[in-house]
Amino acid sequence: LEGAKTYPVLTTAKHFPGHGDTSIDSHLDLPIIPHNISRLEEIELVPFRATIGANVDSIMTAHLLVRAWDKEHPATLSRAILTGELRARLGFKGLIVTDALIMGGVANYASPEEVAVMAVEAGADILLMPKDPQKTIEAIYQAVESGRIPREQVEASLNRIWQAKQKVFTSLKTTPQNSLFLLDQLSQPRAKKTVKNIINYSLKKGGKIPLKKKKRNLIVVDNLLNCDFLERQSPAISIPKKLGYDCQIAELSTLSFLIKDDRSTLLQVFIRGGAFRDNAGLSDEVQKIYQKLIKNKIVKGLIIYGSP
Repeated sequence: LEGAKTYPVLTTAKHFPGHGDTSIDSHLDLPIIPHNISRLEEIELVPFRATIGANVDSIMTAHLLVRAWDKEHPATLSRAILTGELRARLGFKGLIVTDALIMGGVANYASPEEVAVMAVEAGADILLMPKDPQKTIEAIYQAVESGRIPREQVEASLNRIWQAKQKVFTSLKTTPQNSLFLLDQLSQPRAKKTVKNIINYSLKKGGKIPLKKKKRNLIVVDNLLNCDFLERQSPAISIPKKLGYDCQIAELSTLSFLIKDDRSTLLQVFIRGGAFRDNAGLSDEVQKIYQKLIKNKIVKGLIIYGSP
């Protein structure tokens, strides 16, 4: 946070009031935090107290049920949690931003428009990824017109958003933008030491690239993607080609046909994150294929695009 303050960016802490101790993916359903208030104070709230004390600009809410504070509403939709705990008790004065409202943790709770209204009603300033933005705007407008959401609350949110924009704008005007300033930052002793350590470590642990014998560049694309984004000039293809690699591109469905090739291999994996797929890693079948490649000692280099 301290480092970010020297640049024209806003900082955030998430997901309030603490998403670590859950067994359900909130992209799919509503996790439950069963702990009492004493445990929440000792574990879950510690990082949020620290970041609020360091003047973090925004806090993102969690789609989970914290029964110690609200037995009925997910935190994102709970006024007791967002306004009562975060604003009033912890003293947070920055932006409250919801997690994506299309996620199962709240999307299964009510209609998309009602979820959005409840989030604002609870104390959120910014709504992330409502299902239909235009319908969301109309629903919130009607809630304000009917008096369900106080006009003063909306005005307070607008003021917080305006202050955040002013902070970034002011920082843009005062932060040195010339290349000499940036070079000066990179030439600091700690930065130089970090770069040197990275280079030395990679030389000790890495394999020999380019490979001396016959070699192939095997590119594997996750099943949530397809190969259309890869073109001849894509770095994943063009750079190994210049070094003499034969290129093979495979989706997960065709990968098993390529493991019989015993040439030394540069393995490049394009993989999406685990949100909404009930799985944060690779399937058992794909893991077996990769393990076989490694067991055969033909993988000499590995590049992962995405989450490892």
